[in-house]
Amino acid sequence: MGCMTIQGISYDLCDSSRGGIKRVAIYEKSSLDLDTMVVTDGEVTSLTASSPGFTYNFLKDNSNWVEAIVGDGIISSVHFTPTVTLMFRKMSNTLRNEVMELIKDYVVIFITDANDTTWMIGSDRGLVLAASAGGQSGSKLEDGNMETLVFTGAETYKAYTMDLTAVGAPFEGQLT
Repeated sequence: MGCMTIQGISYDLCDSSRGGIKRVAIYEKSSLDLDTMVVTDGEVTSLTASSPGFTYNFLKDNSNWVEAIVGDGIISSVHFTPTVTLMFRKMSNTLRNEVMELIKDYVVIFITDANDTTWMIGSDRGLVLAASAGGQSGSKLEDGNMETLVFTGAETYKAYTMDLTAVGAPFEGQLT
């Protein structure tokens, strides 16, 4: 089947759509100046941070994020519940120390996906470390030595995309 157009809207059969996370930066929500953040058509074009976040690169096929829409038809209420699952492929003391910092405050997570789109998740109410599968050493040489962390939230708005060239440092340097 070739590319289709449905009522003037491209069906995107000709465009690639890749799953997975390439890069993540996690910031304490309090370190972001969200009051002066500029959002145009759902895309962040201006944002500043008072301190750097923690940045991680990921291999393919091991981490993801989802954003469910939760509605209540009785009171006409809608909110979004993002869940970010990050699988770090090796336990380390550095990671342990960074996780200890991250659980002290609400966080905002910036994700660059396999399509090179950067998403800002948790900008309204923040995310919390909700669960951890814990670190595991593995029992065989081919088993993973890893740590899995799950962050969740309840947001008023869907996740924003980011124009990294407009936003600039430190985000552009950390997420490109």
